[in-house]
Amino acid sequence: AAVGGAAAAKPAVPPPGAGVDLGAAAGASPASEPVAVTKDGCACEVSVGSGSKLNKNDPIQAHYKKSGALGAMTGMLGDRKTMYCHHLTSDGELAARAVLAAHGRPKSAAEVWRVIGKEPCHGRFLYDRRKGKMVCGGLVKGDHDNTCNRETCPFLACGLA
Repeated sequence: AAVGGAAAAKPAVPPPGAGVDLGAAAGASPASEPVAVTKDGCACEVSVGSGSKLNKNDPIQAHYKKSGALGAMTGMLGDRKTMYCHHLTSDGELAARAVLAAHGRPKSAAEVWRVIGKEPCHGRFLYDRRKGKMVCGGLVKGDHDNTCNRETCPFLACGLA
């Protein structure tokens, strides 16, 4: 809670529901230092459509598809489950695949962040109609989904969480 009008500092924790400590390297050696996740939205922009590195027919997209009758209706309007900032590289590639393909298996969270080309962030992507791109913004309490798994999350893919 805020005290005396000053905002409380945000803790270095993963997105609620993600179940992944984006800052700590759970399986890393004792010499590796945890990485403080201080950004709640870093404004990273990712192209969509023809300029995108994401294929809408890729089976990984199923992790972001809403389910149920209401989900089917909102999905037709473009609503998807949460795609966290750490799910994509700074170049817009799927981070879990890119990290394993280009680097093998990083040994720390800091190494994962370095490979995906971003500073530690626990934001999520939203489509910005004005820019025609997905832009990383802060989380809204209760308005996100648990989409972290070994296919989407580079930390889980590397066995760090």
